[in-house]
Amino acid sequence: MKKMILDLDTGVDDALAISYALGSPEIELIGITGTYGNVLVEQGVRNALAVTDLLGHPEVKVYQGLPHSSTTDHFEVLPISAFIHGDNGIGDVEIPDSSRSVETESAVDFIIDAVKTYGKDLVYVPTGPMTNIEAALKKAPEIKDEIGQIVLMGGALTVPGNCNACMEANISQDPQAPVDPFDDPVTSNKMAVRALIPLLITFVLGTLCLQGFNLVFQQVGADVGAPAQASLITAFPSIVLGIVCFIYGSLGDFVSLKKLVTFGLVTLFIGSIFGFVANYFFAANLWTVIIARVLQTAGEQVAGSAFLVVATKYLRNDLKVIFFGLFTAAYQLSASIGVFAAGMLSSIAWQFLFLIPSVTILFLPILLKTLPSKSGNGQKVDAFGFVIFGFATAFLTLFFSYMSWWMLVVSLLLFVAFAFYINKASNPFITPAFFKNTRWLRAICLILVFYFVNYALSPIFNAIGTNIYGMTTTQVSLHIVWAFVVAAVVGTCSGMIIRKIGIKAGIVTAGTLMFLGWTGAAFCVNSGFVVLTLCACVFYAGCGLMYSPVVSTVLGTIEKDESGRGVGMNDLAMNVSPSIGIAIIGSLLGSNALAGSSVTGATGDAANYSNLLLIAAGTALLGLIVFFVFKKKIYEGNHALETEESAK
Repeated sequence: MKKMILDLDTGVDDALAISYALGSPEIELIGITGTYGNVLVEQGVRNALAVTDLLGHPEVKVYQGLPHSSTTDHFEVLPISAFIHGDNGIGDVEIPDSSRSVETESAVDFIIDAVKTYGKDLVYVPTGPMTNIEAALKKAPEIKDEIGQIVLMGGALTVPGNCNACMEANISQDPQAPVDPFDDPVTSNKMAVRALIPLLITFVLGTLCLQGFNLVFQQVGADVGAPAQASLITAFPSIVLGIVCFIYGSLGDFVSLKKLVTFGLVTLFIGSIFGFVANYFFAANLWTVIIARVLQTAGEQVAGSAFLVVATKYLRNDLKVIFFGLFTAAYQLSASIGVFAAGMLSSIAWQFLFLIPSVTILFLPILLKTLPSKSGNGQKVDAFGFVIFGFATAFLTLFFSYMSWWMLVVSLLLFVAFAFYINKASNPFITPAFFKNTRWLRAICLILVFYFVNYALSPIFNAIGTNIYGMTTTQVSLHIVWAFVVAAVVGTCSGMIIRKIGIKAGIVTAGTLMFLGWTGAAFCVNSGFVVLTLCACVFYAGCGLMYSPVVSTVLGTIEKDESGRGVGMNDLAMNVSPSIGIAIIGSLLGSNALAGSSVTGATGDAANYSNLLLIAAGTALLGLIVFFVFKKKIYEGNHALETEESAK
């Protein structure tokens, strides 16, 4: 006997459908899922409960579905529907309400569970909008090959539609549910590329602004009369960045990217205009600067996270490595341009830095047309889970900024609380199973190790330049900027390089360049700053090449519906790991603890710098060792990647 699920916006016709299903000897009605259309979803499930009770079948469970389409914020019953079906949906006939309640399990989860249980014996019959089945297929794509049949009421093949010449009412309620350009591999790639370009430009301009303020924050602090508190101009945005990097990426699995990007661009624009107006036309103030920079940081990071989510979910593998490469190239390029922009604008008025990313608001209409319309996987956003994790991340970031141990204790306690929460919560935004994915755990170790000392080169080189060669910080930066340029060039080409040599060879090559750059610098501390700059270029060439293959590797270990959370975890690891690294390196750098002698032959202060550079080289070597140890386990099961690699 076939098993049936009726997906109903329970009006007059749907009540008859329930009657026919219950009276048929050929099927067993295992459940009713509620949707919207003839009535609101709440009224629909109330009607379904009442009708099944009236017909003597209280054993049929009713599950509430989604209240509106993935492309809208709400649903209102059309007057024609109320005219046909009555205000209550069943012709204004009064029947007793059921003493039963709707099931606590969502309609989307029930559909998935039923497919997993009954497979080809299951018939799913939607008589309204197909929003619930769309959400189920998004959350568990594999069920499309497991379900027996989907028999829908919708469309107009041989007769005119009842909404227009070709469209039927149920389809018109959610036209994106049956067909979405992001569901087709060919159109998906084209649509994704159109969205990725303005997202990348937005990220570049936002990062450029961030790097600019990182250079001139001391000047800004002096101008606003708070030189002792100038570090807050960079500290507070850094805290915000540490939080939102994870949260935005994770939200990409739950909410509409259109809504997320709209929030980001509007916030970025408000922060830009507020910062300029409040500090240019009025007396500059420390807190107006900080508030504006926090708003800008919170807004611009949306573009970065959305870029990575779109690239991960909707691009084929060979395009992913190209756009991941462009992403890291854009970051490095914006870092170098930001230094020059800040230098030029600071001589005029540093307030103009605020205006650089404001033009990105012009991209909003383009992005609203090109970004996916879907609202995540149909689950509600786990706000409480995000709050716990957000505060835990905030205190962890604060600890590495101020090295106050109580902040670390609070952070660890919150992470422990988060671990208990996700084990007990019915629908957490990230499940314990995510952390039980051993392939992902091994892959994320690569990011933790390879990126551990990525922030350390500039302060070490600045100390070498000022203390050994008598250079100014500006002179040092004019040398180091060439390393950023190299990283940008290599990052731009990294996609093509990886396509030729493969992801695995790309990681080995990048790790080797990072090792050689650090090692060469360690042995050349006394050989002149030009030689050191060349070593820095070698290291940053490795950095520019590393991002694309290592991110592709990590995200290749998780399912597509978890890719947003995967992006968030990547961002978190890339921010926390080097923060820990720079805290340790900075402490050793300031204490001169490794001065005296070095295996490189350097002595005195030079030995301190040489030994620090050797430690950094050791982390790159450790990263290569971790890769070779875990390589087989990381890539097993990733058939698309295995096919690509075998073709190299």
